[in-house]
Amino acid sequence: MKLDENDVRKNVKVMPTVKEELHHLHKKLKNELKKESGLLLTY
Repeated sequence: MKLDENDVRKNVKVMPTVKEELHHLHKKLKNELKKESGLLLTY
């Protein structure tokens, strides 16, 4: 992934276990968002 020159995100080195936990949380939040979005569309 090529970073834009305006990208201000930090590249942080973390332990693999921390990276795995963040990945797990990201997937969980993404799934929850999909569920909530689906519920909103059914109203």
